[in-house]
Amino acid sequence: MKKKGLFYASIKSLRLGARLAPKAFWGLVTLSLLDGFLSLATIGSFSLLVNQVVAMIKVSGFQNLGIAIIVHQLFPYLLLLLASYFIPSVITTWKSYFEIAFSEKFMTAIQVSFVKKQASMDAATLESSEYQDKIQQGNEWGKGSISTLVMRNLSGISSLISIIVTLLILLSIDPRLALMAVLSALPLYYIEQKFSRELFRIRRLNTDSMRIIGNRLGLFHSQYSLIELNMFGSSSKFADEVSEHMDSEDKKILNLQKRKNIFQTVLRVYTIFFSISSGVLVLQRGIAGILPVGSMVFAFSAYDNFYGSVRSFFGEIAFAQDATRYALIWFDIFDTQPIIITKENALVPKYTTPPKIEFVDVAFKYAGSETNALENISFVINPGDKLAVVGLSGAGKTTLIKLLSRVYDPTEGTILVDGVDLRDIDVEYWHNCLAVMFQNYGRYNVSVEESVALGRDGKIIDNEKVAQALEMAGAKTFVENLKSGIKQLIWKGFKNGTDLSGGEHQRIAISRIFYRDALISVLDEPTSSVDVLTAQMIFKNLEEKMVGRTAILISHNFSTVQESSNILVLENGTIIEQGTHEELYVLNGRYAQLYNSQANAFEKKELV
Repeated sequence: MKKKGLFYASIKSLRLGARLAPKAFWGLVTLSLLDGFLSLATIGSFSLLVNQVVAMIKVSGFQNLGIAIIVHQLFPYLLLLLASYFIPSVITTWKSYFEIAFSEKFMTAIQVSFVKKQASMDAATLESSEYQDKIQQGNEWGKGSISTLVMRNLSGISSLISIIVTLLILLSIDPRLALMAVLSALPLYYIEQKFSRELFRIRRLNTDSMRIIGNRLGLFHSQYSLIELNMFGSSSKFADEVSEHMDSEDKKILNLQKRKNIFQTVLRVYTIFFSISSGVLVLQRGIAGILPVGSMVFAFSAYDNFYGSVRSFFGEIAFAQDATRYALIWFDIFDTQPIIITKENALVPKYTTPPKIEFVDVAFKYAGSETNALENISFVINPGDKLAVVGLSGAGKTTLIKLLSRVYDPTEGTILVDGVDLRDIDVEYWHNCLAVMFQNYGRYNVSVEESVALGRDGKIIDNEKVAQALEMAGAKTFVENLKSGIKQLIWKGFKNGTDLSGGEHQRIAISRIFYRDALISVLDEPTSSVDVLTAQMIFKNLEEKMVGRTAILISHNFSTVQESSNILVLENGTIIEQGTHEELYVLNGRYAQLYNSQANAFEKKELV
């Protein structure tokens, strides 16, 4: 496949600009073109005026001409000079307006596009290091790199038009002037290209370093981590780490800029030589009577304008190539397709009761990993079952429910739903059948009722169901004690907002599961931050609420899984035991060992 570069990115960014902000874009295009064509308008008009004055003096001398004649003969040139000042100034003013208008509208559209893209991504893509690297690298310049690329392209086109117009004028005056102008400007391209590539290489190679800096700076924006670090006396460790990484980055960039300045200083001597040579050539033609005085001024100004336009053009190209490197990353992000997708003609079963779920020889390996996170997983969840999954941390419990939730697809084996491969079922429909609370659940800066209602669409809120869900999750009392009750905004960043404790946030998250009222509920360590009595009440409500529904529970608390119809014991990614509490306890295997260990620890705590 052909490598994507500046041309590809430029065309794509210009098309995006025309589609997302058409009025501002075409206004900017028109004014940029006019700006290029009129780059020599003022000096050209002045040169014509000077030539006319000199011609009038040669004919009869100014002192012999009446005011009326002078005004009559010079008026058209004065009017042209006035227009050459006025029109470009108007173009510049409105060009600035359209640049701002375009940037605002285009950036808003790009930001919305990014939000929608993120919303369409599956967890497998979002969690991948490759995708996260793209986000990190793209954020170095920000999504504004695409807008910048559009602007640089239009500025480059304006400069290119100015170059063409000026070159034609120089060729008409003396081809040698055109040759000297081209030769003096050529090294500019090399310098801009060389150093912009090196700068990009530094940034690309230091992605991990920049991520560390961002992570460490985040610690100093979080009141919880900062308070803890200050209490431990460890905040200086991370402050020093930020300083070291940033100093290292600054040193590399400053060294690069120093080398660039040395090159530019040497180049300046080279360009001055050609400027003096062009000046001598113009003077020679003037002395020889080939060029009138005004034309001499125009010729030298045109030469200077050519060099300036070429410098601007190459600068814009170099800047555009720098922007291209980041814009291409964003285009790649926008073009990224989810790993988990709905097949064409996928099934939409329309379940009215929970389906039978069967794992058949399922294995799963995370991208980049050399070993399987799960292997040889086979079990059945019958409709209405209460399945518990237990095991030590890292055993593969969360991965198991991510496969069931179709956050990922199995690397090997099959998950059957009423005999149908889960991959053949519409993803959105399957997700609608589930109510999933992951261990790392979301905390949303909205009102209590809005946070609970997110469990089911979130747009239309059933306050009666919200109240019931809060009560079943053991959250009713503390919510009623909040200043604004269920209307209370959860975030101190809001006026009259408040923060919740970890346990309170967890109960709000559980409320979302009750509010969703799905056929299949999956809860990963749902009561890790609440007290024992509240946890017992929540599990009792879960049992009552889930009658006839399927429930899957991951828990380290063995007292909460005893009533489950089936218990899976995972260790090192495989099922080592499964059965009811009584069956596993009598087996006297790993489950019984872990259960007794926890029970003994609890008894000792009670005695103390």
